[in-house]
Amino acid sequence: MITWQKVGFFYVLLMSLGLMFSCGNPENKTANPETPIVPLPKKLLPEQKFVSILADFHMVEAVVSQLGVRDSLSKIQRFERYEYNVFRRQGVDSTTYHANYRYYMSHNDKAKELLKALLDTLKMREKKGVLE
Repeated sequence: MITWQKVGFFYVLLMSLGLMFSCGNPENKTANPETPIVPLPKKLLPEQKFVSILADFHMVEAVVSQLGVRDSLSKIQRFERYEYNVFRRQGVDSTTYHANYRYYMSHNDKAKELLKALLDTLKMREKKGVLE
């Protein structure tokens, strides 16, 4: 069973990754703060679709962490198998997802909005019994 403690852990993990990607180039101090760090992806996913994919990945990570597999390589292989299924089900390839992740997380305000939406999505899924 997935608990909110585990979901909270993954939320904090995602926030820290988002902050890590949102940091600008420290050597380029003359850059305009309004200029995005990461260019617009060729195929920009709608925010709701992106949040749905993030929620799927959080659920996958929670499942993999509870499998009782001690070997890190086995966990990675299982995660990759689940990851492939998420991409296939969502109709998105990994390149598009990663380009969108970098883009959305490079904009602090947008990243905060998306992470709040992610938390709301996970709460809604829990109420529907999807997280169990």
